[in-house]
Amino acid sequence: MRADDAATRAAAVIALGAILGDAAAATTAHGLLADPAPSVRRAAARVAAYGGTAAERADAVAVFAALMGDDDADLALTAAAELVALGDPRGADALSARLVRQTDASSPRLRAAGLHLTVARIVTPGLVAALADPDARVRVAAAHALIALGRR
Repeated sequence: MRADDAATRAAAVIALGAILGDAAAATTAHGLLADPAPSVRRAAARVAAYGGTAAERADAVAVFAALMGDDDADLALTAAAELVALGDPRGADALSARLVRQTDASSPRLRAAGLHLTVARIVTPGLVAALADPDARVRVAAAHALIALGRR
């Protein structure tokens, strides 16, 4: 990918999956796992994880694990959700930890509570602790997730 704009490169990686099919797109995406832009690495990891070989999937999991530490909370949460979807327990641990990080704005904590319900589908210590969050929206999202998860 030679585009200067990271958003263009990320969109191109995702489009490759639709055009080339899983295996061919995964091979191409694998080469972009080291792209300097986190959004491109995330897109490439997604394509490689779901359409690639076991080795490409393992490399994609490593990229998601690294992206969980990104300063961009949205990117870190997306990476954690991808790991949960791939069955890697580090994703659920990261979602739990994000809920109790009071240094975050409430928006990432709110999203982490929602991801517990929609992606992780498990109760974590962080989700329970979020019932005492200073932001009422986070408390409500946590309570909603806990109630819904308890009914499953």
